[in-house]
Amino acid sequence: MTTSQNAYYSDARYFDIGDMPSGGKTYDYDRFYVRQFAAEELPLLHYGMNTRVRAHEHVIRAVQMACSADLSQLTDGDLCYVMAWIRRQSFPETPLQAKYICTNMLYQDDVGNIYRDLSRKEAEIKGYVLKACGRDNVNLIKSTNIKIHTLEDESLQIVDHPEIDFARVNTLADFHELVDERPYMRYKADLARWVRKGKTLKAKLMYLDSQKDFKLWEEIEKIKVAHFHGITEEIQLRCSDCNHVKMHESTPCLLKFFADNSDKDVYNMTYNLMAQFGASPNLKMPAQMLMYHHSTLVDDRRKSEQAAKERAAQHRKGFR
Repeated sequence: MTTSQNAYYSDARYFDIGDMPSGGKTYDYDRFYVRQFAAEELPLLHYGMNTRVRAHEHVIRAVQMACSADLSQLTDGDLCYVMAWIRRQSFPETPLQAKYICTNMLYQDDVGNIYRDLSRKEAEIKGYVLKACGRDNVNLIKSTNIKIHTLEDESLQIVDHPEIDFARVNTLADFHELVDERPYMRYKADLARWVRKGKTLKAKLMYLDSQKDFKLWEEIEKIKVAHFHGITEEIQLRCSDCNHVKMHESTPCLLKFFADNSDKDVYNMTYNLMAQFGASPNLKMPAQMLMYHHSTLVDDRRKSEQAAKERAAQHRKGFR
């Protein structure tokens, strides 16, 4: 164990999360320690989730602060695994918000009224047309099913190709910044992140562009599929209009994966605790602890106010 690792080993806030989905054979470290978010990191997380200026970089910075080793070495899949661990520890009871448009096909009349359980013949007689529901939905998701995809075959834990390597976090923020500015570059930039040569996304793109044919492009496509690892998240979606239920599975979106708490939210929580107990809470306290203390304080106040109202009501009855 290195001196740096020993420091995290001696810090009770950090946990060794074990093997990464990729197997971790390409990293400079053999142990990876992670803790849940601290209160002081929530505003940075919020800023990254809401800004248009290198948004992904800010979220990655917030995650980096909770980790013992350099995130830039991690593969995309391993980053998602680390994020899932942090979210589970930091926001275990915070529901997620899923926005989607219902694509369920059903019969509708001219003004958009929905008709269920009709046969095709009945619908044709009444002049109804088969259309997608089209409802804009916002679902609060209280539980999700996280699926971990690991590279069990050790031969896949290293990309055995002179020109190809795993896409890593060190090019992730630049990738999203480029795609935000030039969406048509998404496909090529995504492939370029798998190029071994070059330390920056720009250098990798130049190397990919220098190829005389598309052989390297095709090889990257195959390796991406064969070496897929990380997590996918399965959630249940229910349309508020047609009541159609479907299961949706996807890889995490970096900017929507965590609960969103603004700096104002954090300051309000710490102010309420300070006003109640006369001491400023430590902003290095775990985010879950801050939220628990604040929710308990709010609940105690609510119960106290309710009890006071009941006593006042009983007092008024005594004078009647």
